[in-house]
Amino acid sequence: MEFKKITDRIYFIPQDDYRPAVIAVMGDQQTLLIGPGATVEEVQYLQHALDELDCKADYLVVPNGHWEHCFGLAYWPKETISIAHEKTLGHLEFQSRLIWDDDALYGRMEREEIPEISARLIKQAYPELKDIQIDLPKKYYASMESLDLGGITVEIHYLPSDHSDDNSILYIPEQEFLFLGDVLMENIHGESWFYTYHKLASVIDRLRQWRPQLACESHGEPMGLIDYIDLLNFMETVNEAVRIAMDSGNSDEANLKVEEALQRPLTKDEEELIRSCLYGYFL
Repeated sequence: MEFKKITDRIYFIPQDDYRPAVIAVMGDQQTLLIGPGATVEEVQYLQHALDELDCKADYLVVPNGHWEHCFGLAYWPKETISIAHEKTLGHLEFQSRLIWDDDALYGRMEREEIPEISARLIKQAYPELKDIQIDLPKKYYASMESLDLGGITVEIHYLPSDHSDDNSILYIPEQEFLFLGDVLMENIHGESWFYTYHKLASVIDRLRQWRPQLACESHGEPMGLIDYIDLLNFMETVNEAVRIAMDSGNSDEANLKVEEALQRPLTKDEEELIRSCLYGYFL
């Protein structure tokens, strides 16, 4: 695990299995890490990777309250300042009061209080669930937080979505870099993952206020401005096609309308995205 330089101030570790991408932002005086890891081993790897850059994490930003983005907080030095949205704080306070053993975890999964995939990955990462330690962020914000790292500014913005009601996305004006976190992912609770029309439309509309030269999702690779715009345009096309098809009472039209807009056959991933929008349309 090592950081790859993607701008003169930003370094990137790609996702691996359940582990989301990690971003290091290096200022003249301080360094900010997006993603604190989920286990003590991950934190040790990240600290070693930072040592290779001859720096340490002064700030940790928690993108949301899902386990893979926050369970590592407890293993960082106490002087490291962790930051999250106030709803993330609430989610972690709740999780810190839960019982962590096999019966409790799988009980929550059966009641759909936690996605099945998350329950299974937590057990994979923590064979002994009693080893889970949940720490709380030291600092939290309501709408937007700005940090000066020395020569570079990090803006932390709140943007709820279908995937999570507590997303933090980050914009770095001097680098024209946007970290999207999980904001464009589906709601993954239940057997069928889904988007709802109004939430997805709201997220897309909000994201259009930025025109980053480089953007990155938690579970993806860095993309340039053209790919970023294409992604938003495609998701908007799908969302609107589903709305028109469902309002006309013929859900089968959604695929045809997207194919017409793209002027080509759909890929399997694109068909899956349409199904997610169809499933969540009336939710």
